Amino acid sequence: MSGKEQRIGYSVRELRNLMNRYVDAKRGKSDFADVSFAQGGILHFLLAHQDEAVYQRDIEKEFGLRRSTVTGLLQGLEKNGYVERVSVPEDGRLKQIIMTDRTIAYGKEIERMVRVDEEVFLRGFSRQEKEALFEALDHIKENIRKEEELL
Repeated sequence: MSGKEQRIGYSVRELRNLMNRYVDAKRGKSDFADVSFAQGGILHFLLAHQDEAVYQRDIEKEFGLRRSTVTGLLQGLEKNGYVERVSVPEDGRLKQIIMTDRTIAYGKEIERMVRVDEEVFLRGFSRQEKEALFEALDHIKENIRKEEELL
């Protein structure tokens, strides 16, 4: 290190940008060129929960995203034919997120791509280092959640 002070916010933002660029470059060479890193995460979540009813609020909670952000991501997925938002008879305001045949057909490939990305991101980490990394990330998230409650 060059002696400059490290800051978690800068490091996380730089890591996120690198991950986004890497995944976007890979997706550009696949059938999923129109799917962003965040949208790929949503598709992976939907595939993992395909036997359950999934609503926008479930995605918001799973990824810690705001409603407006998830709305934009879902609009893009809907526009490109990956999902449909369907009104629920009991509550017209509630929209269930349904995967299209296109997403289901590519399901195994989407899961494989996510698995390969994870392998690249964590290459060279021991099991203990991975555990420590995720413990540290969970600790940071919990610190932020506690502070948000005070705001």
